[in-house]
Amino acid sequence: MSRLIGSKQSASLTDKVTSITSSTNFTADATAGVTPDCKLLVVAGGGGSSHGGGGGGGYREIDPHPLPASSVPVTIGAGGAGGPENTIGAKGSDSVFGSATPISSTGGGGGGGLAVGGSSEGQPGGSSGGSGGNTPTGTTVNPGNEGDYDPPEGNNGGQGRYNGSSYYAGGGGGGAGGNGGNETPGPADSQAVAGQGGLGAESNVSGSPVYYAGGGGGGYRFSWKLWPEAAQYRYGAPGGHTMGGGKRLINEKGGAGDASNSGGDAGIANTGGGGGGATLAQSPPAMPSVPGAGSAAGSGIVIVSEPNATWSAGGVWDTQQAFKQKVEGNWR
Repeated sequence: MSRLIGSKQSASLTDKVTSITSSTNFTADATAGVTPDCKLLVVAGGGGSSHGGGGGGGYREIDPHPLPASSVPVTIGAGGAGGPENTIGAKGSDSVFGSATPISSTGGGGGGGLAVGGSSEGQPGGSSGGSGGNTPTGTTVNPGNEGDYDPPEGNNGGQGRYNGSSYYAGGGGGGAGGNGGNETPGPADSQAVAGQGGLGAESNVSGSPVYYAGGGGGGYRFSWKLWPEAAQYRYGAPGGHTMGGGKRLINEKGGAGDASNSGGDAGIANTGGGGGGATLAQSPPAMPSVPGAGSAAGSGIVIVSEPNATWSAGGVWDTQQAFKQKVEGNWR
């Protein structure tokens, strides 16, 4: 059989991963692409807390997503600020990839406060914030997935409760992987526990498993009628892939949605985690002159994973092989 001298090529495929942590422009690698598609993760900023935990930022993972032919803007949403526990935590900001047909995720909802008049409700967002406690029964919680996406970008916040005399326990903020926890009554009122932050969602777009957009744990307020130590284990745990562990010290905030089991006050940057609710001693059982303050949430992130081909050349082709490679576009 006759043979032709040519560039016999083989390709090994890897992914070129670009993690974007601040607003900028993104340009695809024109020399690397094997396919016009990529894997895309867009996470918004989480919601700040008040008494209720802040909701995780909206979480959207799209595979495949068309690679843009030219440079496109990318907006990274900031995490919402925490607020005094008699107000509402600030909503997180949206993250956006692209312009002509943008992919957006919605900022997490702020956690509800202790005050009456509607501000106890968890606020809507990618995931909604948890409610503060201000009535003897559970308070209304706004749903997550404010962008109305399919699949949903987030989940609901949990309900808080006030027992009418001695304590307020906030609900946990919703997370990308599950609803925020409701306040859990104990055998006695002094043994109630604030709601856990909703679980984060796992993504492998970066090349390794990472959890994003966990909800913030709810805060716990106790009065002089309870032993001070009673608050040590009443904080809502942070959202993440495990139960996590909230702060265990008196007068500290509930664990934030930082997608780990280490606990913490504020949502970790570039995870979209919600802020943890405020917990404060109360003696006598009335609002102090300086209310406790919830914590800030984590900012969002955008990750683009482009298929990347590394070509190696050498050898000769017979005519049948050459024709096949020419048709497939591999002949040089």
